[in-house]
Amino acid sequence: MQLAPIAQADSDDVRVWLGTSPFAWKDLSPLKSATNMLDEQWRMAPDICTVVSRISYNSKLRVAEPAATDPKWMAARAAKPTKLLGAESVVLIETGATPRPPKGFRGYECPESARLVAALAADHVASWGIRDARSEILILTPYRAQRRLLGSELNSVGLHQSIASTVHRAQGLERRIVIFDPVCPTADFVNGEDGQRLLNVGLSRAQCRLIIMLQRGWQAHPVLAMISEVHAPIVLSTSMVDKLLLLRLSQNLNPGSTSSSPAATGKIHVVAKQSPAIQPRAAFREELMSRMQRGVAPAHLKDVALTLRNKAAYRALSDSDVQSLLDELQRKSR
Repeated sequence: MQLAPIAQADSDDVRVWLGTSPFAWKDLSPLKSATNMLDEQWRMAPDICTVVSRISYNSKLRVAEPAATDPKWMAARAAKPTKLLGAESVVLIETGATPRPPKGFRGYECPESARLVAALAADHVASWGIRDARSEILILTPYRAQRRLLGSELNSVGLHQSIASTVHRAQGLERRIVIFDPVCPTADFVNGEDGQRLLNVGLSRAQCRLIIMLQRGWQAHPVLAMISEVHAPIVLSTSMVDKLLLLRLSQNLNPGSTSSSPAATGKIHVVAKQSPAIQPRAAFREELMSRMQRGVAPAHLKDVALTLRNKAAYRALSDSDVQSLLDELQRKSR
């Protein structure tokens, strides 16, 4: 149930021989006797394995016996509570959000779920004492537009945007924590046989904890509905999400930084951002300047400002406040 190879040519030979997964041929009569299923896995915690096994492998996939009886292996895959979550290995998050078509990209995006994902990532880094988020957290989405939003939200809490990826790029990877954001569960891209393969690859990257975001309409998705029968969706605390989004996690934002970086020294610094309740305009200006220093072009600054303003910390700003700050920063950049 892996993703088929990507082939851009549309001839019949390319489609059949390059654009089709060889696993699609396993049910052909001549190949049935030559097929043997590898039914043991060493990556996923038991509850995650059960989910993947049920949705993709007729419940035949299982944790390898040596791993299941190894206390160290099991301990490494035991999820711990955080400020937002309990100790479950599989968590479904009801977002109540509606996806929308993005500008300049195909597919869909969902700013509300991107915001929650950033809070969840920050929550795990702070609660679990994660030294380098890039080695332990993987955020997956089917759409490039959503990956862009996720990168912006992650940067705002001090996490590197590289922990967010599309599912196709992440095939073959694995991480301790995986957050899967389908963005639009009702879209053809994440439904049907290809959609099931997409979910299988995304969900099976997780070792210890799997978090799945749910947008409106998710109940109509057969796989998500099946998972919810065992793992009931939860709603995150709005006030706690807002607090977590105000953290500044001093993680290694620059992949080329020296040994003085927090990731290299093994230290994590969690500090509160300047309180937006006291000076929201100043905090907003500081955030925009920080984005510009990290490479956001002046032409894209308005889109970044509109995304930032969706955060609870900045909703009190007026349209004139935002526009005057944009004008000021764009003048300085000339």
